[in-house]
Amino acid sequence: MKRILLLGLILILINSTYSFSFAAIPEQLPKEGDEIELRYVTTRSVTPQIAISAGVADYSVTVIPKSSTSIGYIEATIKLVRTSTGVTTKTTRGNMYQSSGKFKLSDSKTLTSKGEYHIEYTLKVYKSGALVETLTGKSASATY
Repeated sequence: MKRILLLGLILILINSTYSFSFAAIPEQLPKEGDEIELRYVTTRSVTPQIAISAGVADYSVTVIPKSSTSIGYIEATIKLVRTSTGVTTKTTRGNMYQSSGKFKLSDSKTLTSKGEYHIEYTLKVYKSGALVETLTGKSASATY
């Protein structure tokens, strides 16, 4: 009797795992005619970096274009943010132009408070004077 009960429970458990593998919500499945959006239109990659040494935060954002002609210039805003409070310590704005196959904007800030910091960026990508795409993101944190 115990074996039959145990066997029954095992069969129920095995059958219950099959339902989870087919549990996609229909609204989340792609529909016919849906288009897949690429992550970037004109850029191959965006790399935010931050390093803190001797109380100075050095940070930058580097953009690699898909081709040498896919981007005219980039309007960049980079914020140095103290992670624990969300307070912006410094904001850097500037236009990025292609040099050696990439676009890069860098800055630094002497920190007055210890803690974790990261950068947040907004990049407005232009080609032939027209806005093509806007990219946003943030870096990993660095500790002072």
